Amino acid sequence: MDKTILLGDLTALRPSHPGATDFLTGKFVIAGTGHRPDKLGGFSLEALEALIEVARGYLLKLRPDVVITGMALGWDTALAAAALGLRIPYVAALPFPRQASRWPQLDQERHHGLLKRAALVVCVGSDDLADADIRSAMQWRNEFMVDHAHLILACSDGSAGGTAGCVKDAVEQGKPVVNTYRRWEEMTRPMQAEQVVTTATVHHPEFGSGVLRGKTEMKHGPCLIVDFEHCTAIVPEASVREQARAALEEDLQRIVHPKFGEGTVLQKVVTVLGEMTRVSFESGPRTLLTPAERPTSHPLRERAPNPPAFEIGQQVAHPIYGRGDILTVSSTALGEAATVAFPSSTQKLLMTSLQPV
Repeated sequence: MDKTILLGDLTALRPSHPGATDFLTGKFVIAGTGHRPDKLGGFSLEALEALIEVARGYLLKLRPDVVITGMALGWDTALAAAALGLRIPYVAALPFPRQASRWPQLDQERHHGLLKRAALVVCVGSDDLADADIRSAMQWRNEFMVDHAHLILACSDGSAGGTAGCVKDAVEQGKPVVNTYRRWEEMTRPMQAEQVVTTATVHHPEFGSGVLRGKTEMKHGPCLIVDFEHCTAIVPEASVREQARAALEEDLQRIVHPKFGEGTVLQKVVTVLGEMTRVSFESGPRTLLTPAERPTSHPLRERAPNPPAFEIGQQVAHPIYGRGDILTVSSTALGEAATVAFPSSTQKLLMTSLQPV
């Protein structure tokens, strides 16, 4: 059986395939559904690692044979990374092959790295279908996951959307749903982001109307974070109507810095180092730090108070980047760190996030 299965555009039946069915038969299968990063602490690596830790805890308790994940940003990505770290085979259920094509570059690299390590990749719809009817592509992906799972592991705050629809489908089929959202709240409360909240409505030529949630800087220029009806997307600022951008500028906070002058606050995030503020100045975007007292403990560090001692040249494993070789070791404000060469990139990571191979 090939690793990748293309189901095609199934307009009449709930999607299925003999190859996927054969792979999952006789196994205890858990499927995940959950929110995007905008509802789960933001787009930082710290927020993702917190989600991975929540997913890891539940997978250790439930002990599935196989995990099915929809591979979207947020909970889906965290579930795949947690399964990879625990060496649980996972099925990547994509609504269409180019699912990650509009994501930031780092998220695309992480997505493709997880796809390479998946036991099976199922593309429920085609790119042409997504261009014509992205809502159906997302819905069929969710139906595939629910139909082939014994239990749904959700991370939902109860708000309307694709996650709520997936949970409803599972309940109607009589399948148990475990919601991890409260556990995530308890774990991340000290580090939750103070997002700049706006209520402006934007219109995108492809995604339609959506609610503006913030602004960020990408390599190709300023972008907007927008909640559309079927997804949360980062889109170029130039792709939305002028009145939406004007509304955003009115809602965003302005500050004056003694060195950089007047700027617009894009985002505020509370981290273990203090409050990190992303500000757009005339000279370019900058991240400012307001130091805070160093906490005695942090949810991302409690799981390994005594990090293992690694040596240069030693092979280690990371839940997102996979296996790699240590190039250097150093001490940081957050603890011992290592620079690791992975197949896709070289990363500097805390030793608490690494496991010996």
